[in-house]
Amino acid sequence: MNPHFIVTSIAAVALLAPLSASEEKASSSNQLPSHIGNSEGLVNGAEFQDLILPLTSKNGLRNDVWGADTSKPRDPSLGIEDAEWSYWGGNVFLADDGKYHCFVARWPENSKKGHWQWPRSEVAHAVADDPVGPWTVLGTAYPYLRDGLGHNPEVHRLKDGRYALWLNKGLIHVTEGTDVNGKWEDLGTISSSPNWHRVRRIQANPSIVIRQDGSILFCSRAGDLGIASSGDPLQAIEGISVTDTIPFRGCGPEDPAIWKTGHQYHLMFNYWQIRTAIKLRSHDGVNWQLDPGIAYTQQIERYTDGTLVDWYKAERPKIVQDAHGRATHLSVAMIDVKKDADLGSDNHSSKHLTLPLVVEGLCEILNQDRLTPETNEVKIKLIAEDGFNPLTDVDIKSLQFGDPKLVDYGKAVQALSSAADGADLIVTFKGTNFGFTEDSFTGKILGKRSDGSVYFAYPRLPGFVDDPAVLVAAPISIVDGKAVTTVKNFGLTTSNPSKLRLHLGDQLVKEIQLDPMQPYEEKKINIQIDDNVKGTLSASFYPKYQTH
Repeated sequence: MNPHFIVTSIAAVALLAPLSASEEKASSSNQLPSHIGNSEGLVNGAEFQDLILPLTSKNGLRNDVWGADTSKPRDPSLGIEDAEWSYWGGNVFLADDGKYHCFVARWPENSKKGHWQWPRSEVAHAVADDPVGPWTVLGTAYPYLRDGLGHNPEVHRLKDGRYALWLNKGLIHVTEGTDVNGKWEDLGTISSSPNWHRVRRIQANPSIVIRQDGSILFCSRAGDLGIASSGDPLQAIEGISVTDTIPFRGCGPEDPAIWKTGHQYHLMFNYWQIRTAIKLRSHDGVNWQLDPGIAYTQQIERYTDGTLVDWYKAERPKIVQDAHGRATHLSVAMIDVKKDADLGSDNHSSKHLTLPLVVEGLCEILNQDRLTPETNEVKIKLIAEDGFNPLTDVDIKSLQFGDPKLVDYGKAVQALSSAADGADLIVTFKGTNFGFTEDSFTGKILGKRSDGSVYFAYPRLPGFVDDPAVLVAAPISIVDGKAVTTVKNFGLTTSNPSKLRLHLGDQLVKEIQLDPMQPYEEKKINIQIDDNVKGTLSASFYPKYQTH
């Protein structure tokens, strides 16, 4: 299979106005403002919130716990909470010792500033056998560094085996060895390169993906993305965002959570003004598609007996991943009242909560040729794994496949037939409405398991790779009648021949041919342009998606 390369887009995302009074009222009653995303007509399983599973109480639902009446009853042994501390923004992962570890911000509940003590929070370290809980808090993670202080911790393993912990204010700590239980040292502070695209709010609540080669994909609170190709957390981050990643800025987006599963990235943002989160997907980290509907709201904690815990807010999302990179759990910070109403030594506080998710299925498209509008038959292998037998666990008639834009609304192609292939199952989809276009970068299967629960998967399209080439042009300057820029392949595979196009608004100014570029290769570009070209030029690459 030849490498597939991905290119930047010049289409900017429209920014919307701040919430109106009616939208503020709608947000308080948990109604989604119409401009967030078109959720009308979505089928079950299309929204991320459909994948959040109810909790099974382990120690009983209780009312004799802190919190507003709406936050009870609940099982306080699930997640991390106690009467002494307020917890916020935990990051859960599975370590070499077979335990789940959580690094979470906390501050004394009796602080005079109440919730607003968070700028002086410390980072606690907790362990569990189950990411849902119960958790054992071991204590302050690094009391010998900066008095143990830190906020919004996010932990990832570097390519040399050490763990790195990114914090609000751009601070980075690393373990001295490869043991997450070992000693931490202060590494330094995040920075960005002035030669590439701007990474706004770079030091506020970052989220990270460690790519296959150890390089770091970085997302700032503002939604700007960048890459540290060396894998060194102190390398100046080179911004790759050429358009605005986040839609609907008037709703207060913050708290990015980015992760990668196979051939696509996922990105979640919390909108604090309307207490609602959204989710996007991307093949390259540059071009993003908004998934319709809701990722989650504050009404996220449900139990198998039907009990709903109505928190005031759910913020600071983080994802727990398995060995395949699939999201298995969602972690969030919960608070029972408005932050201003959470005072010291009162009955209000906040906690860490981890919720189980429907896990994406493993599958493989068997077609060898690229899927196009002319494709009328697709065969997909559903792969067996522990806890999933595709021969018995899937309602075949419920399955549909195509571009997610159609699948999510129940308008794609239904399964026609199936046949066993050892422990796996080959499902045939036959029709003319798969919906694939030049903008498609993944397929989607959606339907039901035999027990009626959601089954979904994102099979990689033929000709695509998990880690494509990513061509990005640095900001363009005009010098002596020439457009000057640098093109770099930020991807992990060699790009195919492509065209660099320069634009002035909607006008195509110039186009040149580019030879294949190796991963991280840079080319200085000087293009003669007409003297009457004035203003800010932008760049795009053609074709957007290319396969051999």
